[in-house]
Amino acid sequence: MADNNEVDTLSQNFAAICREFDTFSQKSRQDNLTARLVYEQNITILQRCKQQVETSLSHLKKAESDEMSRYYCDSVKKSLAAFKESLKHAQMKVNSARPMPPFFF
Repeated sequence: MADNNEVDTLSQNFAAICREFDTFSQKSRQDNLTARLVYEQNITILQRCKQQVETSLSHLKKAESDEMSRYYCDSVKKSLAAFKESLKHAQMKVNSARPMPPFFF
């Protein structure tokens, strides 16, 4: 079984990234039209990454052998890194989105 401290740390890291994701989502939905469009393009990737981490965490908590525990622990770490990186990229894209001129509406 995985060390409980490690599982707790991974869960806390995931919760922190989820809070950042929720804040980003709320801010992006209230931003200008261009930023919302960029956000909509990236949301599916972010949700998929989040779901992958959730799945890996649940498998880690249910792992019965040390080998499976190590495998899922590595999987959670990789998934968390991918989620965090995807979130950073999405934030950069949304922050760099320029408002559309009014004549495009």
